[in-house]
Amino acid sequence: MESMSLASLEEEIYLRGLTGYIVAKRIFDGYKNIAIITYPDRICSSLSSSLISSLISKQGYRDKIARIYLYDDNKLNDIAKDILKNNFDAVFIAYGGEQKYHMYLK
Repeated sequence: MESMSLASLEEEIYLRGLTGYIVAKRIFDGYKNIAIITYPDRICSSLSSSLISSLISKQGYRDKIARIYLYDDNKLNDIAKDILKNNFDAVFIAYGGEQKYHMYLK
């Protein structure tokens, strides 16, 4: 599969892990509950799980520290309603452009 990135998959996952750590440590410091919308692939999912792990490491485990929503064009209205209903402090979106790029290569 052709990729826009010059990094290997292993490097991409590692970099997303670091990104999740930095986002949790610097941007979401002090936030109590975060909604995460992630594209359902390995790279975006690794970023999202890293963010949650870093939040738990920094703040300690507790229920509802974050909630994952898988991006789905057909469920965006339901996701938005649920996010509003749950009154999250912040919303993080892990959605890259590489997925769309692969569709055009076919």
